[in-house]
Amino acid sequence: MPTASELIEMLPIVSENIVAEAAVQAQKFIQAATYRVERMRVRARATATLEQHRAHVGLRARAKKDSDGKKPTEGAINARIELDSVTKLLRKRHDEAHAREELAKLILEAHRIRRDSVRILSDHLLKDSTREGYEVDRIAEKQKIRNQVRQLENRRRRVEQDEE
Repeated sequence: MPTASELIEMLPIVSENIVAEAAVQAQKFIQAATYRVERMRVRARATATLEQHRAHVGLRARAKKDSDGKKPTEGAINARIELDSVTKLLRKRHDEAHAREELAKLILEAHRIRRDSVRILSDHLLKDSTREGYEVDRIAEKQKIRNQVRQLENRRRRVEQDEE
């Protein structure tokens, strides 16, 4: 599995042959998606480990009584949980995993944008190289002119109605 840096290096469209670039785009997108899923799994494991440890420390703290035989308050229990050295380490790992997951989301979104760009460029290139592409452009241009004529006629009618 490629690293985040390698996935970022794959982003620029460097090929002069956009059709060839479109052929390898699917593989690059799948690699980015796989990386995103792996980062999500790592973050989920870190979250579960942190929560499990917090629950364990909390249960131990709740079971203990002070010298007067009183149980600790929830504030004291939460403070003990947060001040625990293992909790601090697990929280740091969780935060790092969360940051890496967010980076993976951004990388995947960048690859999604790249995929769309390559698709648009290759479609445009293929359309321009065919007779049908010329016909499609001609029909679209005629439709655009018709719409402009309709708009002008509607404006003229409104002006005539306003004058009456």
